[in-house]
Amino acid sequence: MKNQGKNATPKQIVLDLGVEVQRDVNGIEMGVLENGIPFLTQRGLALAAGAPRKALHEISQEWVEHFDDEVITKDRISFIKTYLFGQGYTDRSLYIEVMRDGQPHYAYPDVVCMAILEYYAFESRSPNQQARDT
Repeated sequence: MKNQGKNATPKQIVLDLGVEVQRDVNGIEMGVLENGIPFLTQRGLALAAGAPRKALHEISQEWVEHFDDEVITKDRISFIKTYLFGQGYTDRSLYIEVMRDGQPHYAYPDVVCMAILEYYAFESRSPNQQARDT
């Protein structure tokens, strides 16, 4: 493997894992992977959290960039990291990339969804009613 440098973001391997079931419930895309993991799509999670989809993309990138950081501060990725590590989630990506209809889809596992929802509902600078309702 070519040396990517300390700050290089490794590309997640697309798993040969299918979507067992996927539905749109009130505009929120969700489903279950073949291995039994329930998930929301990035679009579905953004709608559930009342957050821009771009913010979820940024959080996902921050997770990868700061995964090995030992110092925990009061920023959003630190909250999410503390929450997820406390739940035993130690994957280097917040989502599982799967192919569906020839296109990559980002399946955010239920535990990741809960961390992000809790952040937007209670921990962000301006807590969000949509995330609390979800």
